[in-house]
Amino acid sequence: MKGSSSSALTHRLTIAFLILLIHAATGIADEEVVCEKPAGKSPSEPLPADESVLSQEEEAPSPGRTDDGGRWMVRQTPPRTDDKEDRVSTEPPKFCLSGRKYWDKNQNGERDPEEGDLSGWTITVDGESTTWWTATNIHGYWKICNLSAGTYYISERPPRGEIGWISSRRPAKVTITDRSIKDLNSGNYRALHDEPRQYEQFCESQLVTGSGYLDVKTSVLDKKLAMDYQNKIFGEGDIGLESAQVYSQEPNKLRRPIPNCSDPNGTTMQRLNFFDNTKVVYEGETPLVGSRSIRSIERYGGIGADIHENFSVRRMEADQTVFLGTTSNSTIRRTVGSNTQNSFEGMWGTDSRLHKIFYKDIKRRERFSGDFEVLRELKFHENPTAEEGRCPCGGVDC
Repeated sequence: MKGSSSSALTHRLTIAFLILLIHAATGIADEEVVCEKPAGKSPSEPLPADESVLSQEEEAPSPGRTDDGGRWMVRQTPPRTDDKEDRVSTEPPKFCLSGRKYWDKNQNGERDPEEGDLSGWTITVDGESTTWWTATNIHGYWKICNLSAGTYYISERPPRGEIGWISSRRPAKVTITDRSIKDLNSGNYRALHDEPRQYEQFCESQLVTGSGYLDVKTSVLDKKLAMDYQNKIFGEGDIGLESAQVYSQEPNKLRRPIPNCSDPNGTTMQRLNFFDNTKVVYEGETPLVGSRSIRSIERYGGIGADIHENFSVRRMEADQTVFLGTTSNSTIRRTVGSNTQNSFEGMWGTDSRLHKIFYKDIKRRERFSGDFEVLRELKFHENPTAEEGRCPCGGVDC
């Protein structure tokens, strides 16, 4: 019986020992990988770099950790990457172009303190294969970024409805090398209609009463304002004449009341380039003859308006006003007008016209002969709005 018990106990210990060996082998396999030992080398010698990578935190395995097949166990660690190399960009550097647009009223190519900014202008930058565009803000600034080194061409366009602008200073071509370019400032002024810094004025005023012969003539021609004013009167009899003609290239210096039926006061103060008011009282056997005209000359940049008045009367009481606004500071820019209150015996009439070559011709003619009273208001105005461009050959592949 004792021999049987001893054999059973030995058998159980053997099975338990085998189970422990199996578990131990399984745990090592889960944690470590097996690397083949190079022939002819001691297990204490490090493996070549191309055959195994050792963790920097773990020492090389000792000879006591080899198995019966002449192999040793090492922990495999993923190779490290260089963070600096990952952060190096292969993209080329990018740059910006920026500038400011201003109203160069004196046309000197520089922005002076009293000159304002131009907002709403479209700025276009053309590269070799790409086009960028932006608009100036309320301070006239613009900026375009994300540009590579190279040559660019800059163009500009005024807001819709603005015409007659001329550039006094504009950078049309720039080349970016290794840095952004700023201060690409450009100025513009209006053709024929901006007030010069050195402006000119004329004023004539008279008050005449008496009996006898009268001959008066006034002429004002200014191609910059695109205006031509002519006034002449002569006759013999009893006459009272009060008149004033004022001309100024700077309308801020010339403020006068203009008859306005929509104003409760009957008149409105306006900033003008030209103003004429004439009051006449006349009676005589010899007719008083006169003519007066004002033109906004189209070939000089005017609106193409013409108002011409003429008379030959034996009796007249008249209060007549002629006015013109052309430049940018005028409150009635690009306007020509005439107002008349007239009582006469004889002949009086006007010819007026607004003409645009090829597409517009407005005419008005009136003649009165006898004993009349006339109250008349006449105005020609052009809103300076750009018209849609027309391409006569649009759609033709040529």
